[in-house]
Amino acid sequence: MATKFIIIAGLAVFFVVLSGLPFYTAWKDDGDERDAVDGRCRGCGYDLTGNASGICPECGATIEAIA
Repeated sequence: MATKFIIIAGLAVFFVVLSGLPFYTAWKDDGDERDAVDGRCRGCGYDLTGNASGICPECGATIEAIA
């Protein structure tokens, strides 16, 4: 009886998570939308104000020059 309950509860959790996945992927910000003009790294979002090296100190990503 307990095994049946665990299977049903596990399936319920699985379907709840599965149904929410499209909303999560639409909501999350993966950094692709970030613009270099805002002064942040496109890879990790680190504030690059005053950075002249061309490399993000947080993640090591190459920073594109702003023309």
